[in-house]
Amino acid sequence: MSRAFAIGPWAIVLFLISVAPVGAAERPHHVTSLNLCTDQLLVALADPGDIASLSPLAGDPGISGIAASADRWPDNRASAEEILREQVDLVLAEPGGAGPTVALLQRLGVRVETVPMVDRLEQIATTVRQVAAWLGQQERGDALIREMERKLAEIPPPTERITALLYEANGWTVGKGTLSDDVLNAAGFVNQAERLGVSGYGAVSLERVLADPPDLLIENRYRVGEISLAEMLLDHPAFLHTKLRRINIPDRMLICGTPSIADAALALANAKRDEVAAQ
Repeated sequence: MSRAFAIGPWAIVLFLISVAPVGAAERPHHVTSLNLCTDQLLVALADPGDIASLSPLAGDPGISGIAASADRWPDNRASAEEILREQVDLVLAEPGGAGPTVALLQRLGVRVETVPMVDRLEQIATTVRQVAAWLGQQERGDALIREMERKLAEIPPPTERITALLYEANGWTVGKGTLSDDVLNAAGFVNQAERLGVSGYGAVSLERVLADPPDLLIENRYRVGEISLAEMLLDHPAFLHTKLRRINIPDRMLICGTPSIADAALALANAKRDEVAAQ
């Protein structure tokens, strides 16, 4: 039997007696997160003492923007059993993430709030306000939004736009209708993926990239310096015989639709400035 379901009937009864449902207007003081992006929103918005645990991905420096501080809180392993022991009053989840755990927690009367997936830059403020309201931290949410908007406002309007292509393991890239496309546009680029026929998410062969190269290839690596079969494409010898300029933007900077995405936009805007100056 899975550990997530190894809960005796008396333990469930005692849990339901000891933890009453929390009203939306009442500030929760024992909150847990089940997913990478909700981890980052929770840490950014909640008081540290109100955080019960984070997902197993929070401490992964390859994809988590809070890896350096994640060890301050327990890892819940996305397990219903772990979360029931914590006697939380709010669980943050994402659509489809940790589905069986979410379903069991909801059946047991635990308050679970689902944070919508963010696929446009303009959606971030709405999401932050919603999560901040659940946490009773509206002022902190407004402050995060203002800081994000301040950083984005630092990017000067482009006098000229050059092309860029985000390129990941196995040749995956992103086109229109994605958060990364919005970030590229905010930084002053034209997304080369559209010219290569990609809308949303799709793969582009190395041959097509080299036949119609962007001004700047933005590699989105999981862990720089670590070798994997999927990322070997990014180190293909064919790149050595081109003048294609390449930079790396770590996965953790673009993977979640949180206010920290402004840092990725700023980094890309600086890369564009340097590329224009070098031309």
